[in-house]
Amino acid sequence: MRTVPVICCVLLASVSFASAQQPASPPTYADVLRSPNDLNLTILYVDHLIRAGRLNSAAAQLERVLLVQPEADQVRLLYVAVLFRLDDMVGAKREVEVLKRRNLPEGLLDELASYDEAVGQRMDPTRFGATIAVGGRYDSNRNFDPASSDGLLFGVPVDMPGDPEPDAAGVVSASVYGEHDLDSQTFRRIYFSADLGTIEQADLTEYTLSYARIQTGFDVVLGRFNIQTTARVGGYAQEHDMFQREAGGNIRVLTGVSDRLKVFSDFDGVMQWYDETELSPGSEMRTGERLKFGGGFIFDGSDRFQTLFAARFMDKAAEVEQYAYDGLELEARAQYLLPKGQFVAGRVIYANFQFDAPDPVYSPTITREDDYLAAKATYGVPLGTLAGWAGVDLQPFVGRVVFQPSVEYVLQDSNIPNFEYENIGGEILLVQRFAF
Repeated sequence: MRTVPVICCVLLASVSFASAQQPASPPTYADVLRSPNDLNLTILYVDHLIRAGRLNSAAAQLERVLLVQPEADQVRLLYVAVLFRLDDMVGAKREVEVLKRRNLPEGLLDELASYDEAVGQRMDPTRFGATIAVGGRYDSNRNFDPASSDGLLFGVPVDMPGDPEPDAAGVVSASVYGEHDLDSQTFRRIYFSADLGTIEQADLTEYTLSYARIQTGFDVVLGRFNIQTTARVGGYAQEHDMFQREAGGNIRVLTGVSDRLKVFSDFDGVMQWYDETELSPGSEMRTGERLKFGGGFIFDGSDRFQTLFAARFMDKAAEVEQYAYDGLELEARAQYLLPKGQFVAGRVIYANFQFDAPDPVYSPTITREDDYLAAKATYGVPLGTLAGWAGVDLQPFVGRVVFQPSVEYVLQDSNIPNFEYENIGGEILLVQRFAF
């Protein structure tokens, strides 16, 4: 919820002039020592340090340059970005104030304004923000029609017609958040967020899905351990009728193995209440708690690239045992920040569900087991960047809107063929973020 994406984009913009001159092999510290007055060489070396995640070394090199060439305003801007990434807000603000007294060209003034705003937001102990997204979606199999033509009914093989129905939908979502940094060495931050949204189907209106969620939590630091706690309540509606409500929370404990690698363990527990719907009669029998526990790691390959991998075990209770299950979930995420506010992101989830007992509606002897795979790839680019490529200038408010297309693939395999399905989806969103 912090302003990290803005910070990273600012940092990338500040080193873009060096990236354009990147040699086949990056310069070394020995090269810099041989030519200490070669500003371009030093900047290329600093760019290499930033990409490698060695921000303290990059800051030291930039400080050395500024001692010799205090009028190097582009270098000072880069120094601000590095200090920001190191969470040295006092130092970053000091350098911003120096640059404000300079007669900077228009391009550097725009960058300085971005730095000044971001530094001011981070130095404020209380921060608020909001996100609004609107767009559209398309699914090739919105009715989750089984992929197999052979099904089971009371243990007897039956023919299933196989009639996947594609459908388009309108997508609207909004979220607000607030956070406050605490003046404590142990309790560091408290926060809250609220999210709501809807996917309004064009034809298959019975599959329209809406959701709402409220979260609050706090961060605790104990030695090398960062403990993040969250409590939440929420619900899902199908065709505007509530069908699931839940309340619970999450605890995650992180510790740094190195500057780039963090490991974590987490626990998530919620109580889920289900209501009967037209598409899912008997849903109330699924009511019960769901627990997830596991861990993983977060790797920062550079200031541009971050990956996460997690493995979790699941246990779902239900009022009727054929709806209860145990399972394993594997999750992998990656995000790569590109110049001029662009990014690409990907997420893959694999899960195996083993239910506790046969469901006699399908088979009195076969206990259901599912393998679930979901993969999603997203690209984001500000409208201002798109317009710039076309030689058009946009007002800042419009230019900051992010054009965000994505593609998604979902596959479920099951030993009960009635539950085998495949779906290919795509989504296009316009996303605007606010900080105040």
